[in-house]
Amino acid sequence: MALVLIFGCENSTKTKETNQNKTTNIKPITFSLAEEEELKKLDSLNLDSSYANLLSPAYNSEENIKEVRRSWSKLHQDLGKYLVEQNFNWGINDSSISLFNKIYFSEDGTIDYYAFKVITPSVSDDKVDEFELLLKEFSSEVKLDLNQKKNFAQCGKSRIMNN
Repeated sequence: MALVLIFGCENSTKTKETNQNKTTNIKPITFSLAEEEELKKLDSLNLDSSYANLLSPAYNSEENIKEVRRSWSKLHQDLGKYLVEQNFNWGINDSSISLFNKIYFSEDGTIDYYAFKVITPSVSDDKVDEFELLLKEFSSEVKLDLNQKKNFAQCGKSRIMNN
């Protein structure tokens, strides 16, 4: 289960590519927002210029924004379920883990790029790395339940229950 907060993000998202993508370049490409080098790498892609912000009133109606929120929440709930299915353990006693996410989607809702940062400070770097591998697997298997007329992006904070 995940508690999801949605924000309209500006063009300031930053991140890092996983080691698998440096050699294979298979999508989705995941980024960790934890280090400055990774932030520069994501910025260099200039993705915000080609992926519309889903919560922008200029891009979506209020009715469609409700559908965006529903789809975004479901995606994060599914991620939480996936982590449980994979027997992932964060290695801490906190009841939930806070994340910041910015996800870039193709028109059909498949994930092209997934940028994230684990906000909960007690999570170890090793667990963040393990999470990133699972996140990449998850991202390659899911599709946002939302179709659009062009590539789109969404960002926000989420909270994943720590089982």
